Amino acid sequence: ILKRKAAFKVAVSYIQDSVHFDKDIEVSTFEVNIRILGGLLSGHQHAVKVLPKYKGGLLNKAVDLGERLLRAFDTPTGMPRCRVNLRSGIPKGSSTTVTIAEAGSFLLEFG
Repeated sequence: ILKRKAAFKVAVSYIQDSVHFDKDIEVSTFEVNIRILGGLLSGHQHAVKVLPKYKGGLLNKAVDLGERLLRAFDTPTGMPRCRVNLRSGIPKGSSTTVTIAEAGSFLLEFG
């Protein structure tokens, strides 16, 4: 990506136009946080530096996804549930177990 600016620009455009998170699917809060949300945020930081006409589309996607993941944090301890439905929030019967790796990684994106 670092030397393939044209390919990066195409990827950013595709994500801005075609990726939507309003889906009725249950996802791993941890995996979506580290892979998708983290990727959107790092992609945004790179796009700001290398794409002069970039207007923050990846950041907008990250905010949308982050707000959907925030529902997992609605717990007595504030530690997130391990699974969340991107459309409706906490799935019924969802476990409240959180691993140390999960808890620690949320600090990077959710501070």
